[in-house]
Amino acid sequence: MNKKLVYIIDDNDADILLVKESLRNFNSPLNMVVFQDGENAIEHFKTLDANKELSLPELIILDINIPRKSGMEVLKFIRSREQLHHMPVVMMSTSRSNKDVLKSYQLGANSYISKPIDFNDFFDSINEIFNYWFNRSLLPIVDRSL
Repeated sequence: MNKKLVYIIDDNDADILLVKESLRNFNSPLNMVVFQDGENAIEHFKTLDANKELSLPELIILDINIPRKSGMEVLKFIRSREQLHHMPVVMMSTSRSNKDVLKSYQLGANSYISKPIDFNDFFDSINEIFNYWFNRSLLPIVDRSL
């Protein structure tokens, strides 16, 4: 079974650690790549967009409040690229502001999750995200060689 690739774009070390721990306990093999600021993420996405040999992530978990380029800017970039726009993006933020939720969906987010404060709730939320996207949802298989 091939490992699925997950990108985490978040600058909070504690949240990243919890996501990593969730990955260890998840029932499917997953690889995680972390970007802690929006500018580095966008530069990496430019490389993915240009190089069809590189694997695309099957899921992106993206925080809104990250340094250098916001999560909204990263989402807007992803959705503007033909090679990338199909990738599922789950916005995950401490913000519960309707303005942030609405803007995320307007820019093409597939889901918006408010980060739980409680450790166990956060852990459960991550596991639910992985379970939904990798065990319930059908993800496209994209032939990038065309």
